[in-house]
Amino acid sequence: MRTRARFAAPQFRHEQYIMDEVPQAAQTPEAKNNLVCFFLQGAAISAQMMEVCVETIQATLKVGEVGVEFAAVYDAAFEGASAIPESVKTYVVDMPQHMRKIRIFDIIDLTKYETVLWIEPSTVVCSDLGRLFATCTPEKLYVYCEPGRDTMDKLQYGLQKYTVREKMYFSFNNIYGFNTLQAMFKPTENLRAKFAKVDELATGYEGEHFTEQSFMNHVFLTQYSKTLDRTMIIRFFYYAKAYTKFDQDFPFIVSFPPYLPDVVEQQRAYFAECQAAKASACS
Repeated sequence: MRTRARFAAPQFRHEQYIMDEVPQAAQTPEAKNNLVCFFLQGAAISAQMMEVCVETIQATLKVGEVGVEFAAVYDAAFEGASAIPESVKTYVVDMPQHMRKIRIFDIIDLTKYETVLWIEPSTVVCSDLGRLFATCTPEKLYVYCEPGRDTMDKLQYGLQKYTVREKMYFSFNNIYGFNTLQAMFKPTENLRAKFAKVDELATGYEGEHFTEQSFMNHVFLTQYSKTLDRTMIIRFFYYAKAYTKFDQDFPFIVSFPPYLPDVVEQQRAYFAECQAAKASACS
C-alpha cells in the first residue's frame, strides 16, 4: 500500500521520499501513458535544455512499468523549434505566454493521459519518474511552494488583492504562495473546471502585468486551497544550489538556473555524476 498525499502543513525540508512498489494497475498494458510537458520560449537554448531533460527521463525510466510521452508548447516566434527531438510532440500556439499553462486542457487532449507533469526544460531527472507519478491522486494539484517567505503581497503570488481575512486564513493554515515552474496533476473534469476559473479571471484582466503564477495563486489559494498539495513535489524537487553532494541520499529532480551560460553542460555533468554515485553506492 502506498503512502497517500494529505492536505497538511507543508514539510519544508529536503528529504528523499521512499514509497512502496508501484500499484499493479499502473503497470498493466491497458494503462494510459503519462505526459511530461515543457513550455518553451525565447532562444534555441530552451530546446537544447529540454533535450537533455528528456534524455535523463528516458535513461532512468523503468521500461515496461510506466509509459511516458513528451510534449512541447511554444509560439511561432520560438527560435529553437528545429532542434526539438522527434520524440516530443509539438503544439504551436497563438496566445500570450502567461495563458499557456492555464489553458493546457485546451491546447492538449489530456484525456489520453493518466498523469500530467510540467517541468522546466533546465531540469535533470535523476530517478524513475514512475515513483513520482504513483504518488499523484485525483483532484489534487501538486506544486512547489515557497516556504518561509512573505509571499502574499508580491505580484508573482497573487493579484495584491488578498483581504485581511484571507491573509489570516493563510497564516493560520500554513498556506504559502506556490511556484508554477513545475506542477503535477491527474487531468480530471473537476480540475479542468478549476483551471477554467483561472482562465476566466486572467482573460481580459486589467491592471498590472501578471504571469500565470499570479492568477493560479489567487484562484487556488482563495477558492481551492484544499485542492493543493505541497508536500509531495517539494520532497522530489531540488534546486541545484540546495543539493551539492551525493551521500546515501540522492536527488530526484534537480532544476538549474536557465540563464547560466553553460547550463546544458552543467545538466549533463550533474546527471553523469549522480548516476556514477548511485552505481558506486549499489556496488
